Amino acid sequence: VEDLDVVVESLDDGDGGEAQFLFLQAIVSGELLEVDPVAGSVLNPSMDHHLRYLSLMARLHPEQVYEYLSKHDNYRAEDALKLCEEYQIADASAYLLERMGNISSALQLILQTLEGRLMALKRILRGMEMD
Repeated sequence: VEDLDVVVESLDDGDGGEAQFLFLQAIVSGELLEVDPVAGSVLNPSMDHHLRYLSLMARLHPEQVYEYLSKHDNYRAEDALKLCEEYQIADASAYLLERMGNISSALQLILQTLEGRLMALKRILRGMEMD
């Protein structure tokens, strides 16, 4: 784990975390194991590495968060929910709320998101009518 920490920190080169994200993605997805079986078998990500990966994903590629959460379980749901709420990723937040047993909050969030999108669509359509 310490070696992995060193590598991840060394990739923090001012690119906004993209290099760290791509490296952690290669490890989490198993791509590194396919390319380099030795390195892939030695570098085992901890729960904190998965949280770092999720944090970078939420910031850089929010459209990927729901799929990641629905296919993996190596994260703490409470920490993941905080990230999803911080970056306003509604589908992933609703998924986590439902997974944590808070179905009514999940449904409420989905309905609020839908309402917001319908309002935005109405504004767009009204703008088109004026043209």
